[in-house]
Amino acid sequence: MEKKLYAVLAGDTVKFRCPAMGKESIETGGIKLRHQHWSLVMESVVPSDRGLHLCGREQIWLHYPQLCPGCERSPQRPILQAGLPSNTTAVVGSDVQFHCKVYSDAQFYIQWLKHIEINGSRYGPDGTPYVQVLKSGSLNMSEVEVLYLSKVTMEDAGEYTCLAGNSFGFAHQSAWLTVLSGKFYFFFFCLHMLSKVNTTRSAIFLR
Repeated sequence: MEKKLYAVLAGDTVKFRCPAMGKESIETGGIKLRHQHWSLVMESVVPSDRGLHLCGREQIWLHYPQLCPGCERSPQRPILQAGLPSNTTAVVGSDVQFHCKVYSDAQFYIQWLKHIEINGSRYGPDGTPYVQVLKSGSLNMSEVEVLYLSKVTMEDAGEYTCLAGNSFGFAHQSAWLTVLSGKFYFFFFCLHMLSKVNTTRSAIFLR
């Protein structure tokens, strides 16, 4: 059985031609695919799709994240890593960082947005949210995927969005910043410590 190595970028849709005969099958695990005249189509691949896939008489080893000279790629809009940016809780006067990881075959740019209210509303008449651009730039800029907020105040609390775009489209994900005053922070800290003490006592009792 012949073995071939391919490398792709996250978010690509790739197509492999599979020389198969008779009842030989196309086998792969846990990914979106479809069969077209003994070809294997893998849609919107992600890093977890790497590994060995059987395509008729060929073994296809999918690698990441280099370029793929041997397969047909369909251009895609950017893909943002799940879970980023993440919700954050901070105390007044502390520093905060939001992170956004972008996967894109084409050159992309990023905008960091803060959702705001105008006349008591977060959305315009057409349903578009009101936002303030905090930071923007391309991949060539230093730390464009990180938003720094220094010495936050109660006014900094709210929703923040990482918006990434390339020539094929846009993608965005949001997170919330909760800002606590010193009094609230002390209160929640005491509750946290009390819960740890109760957990320890329960463990001793169970013994």
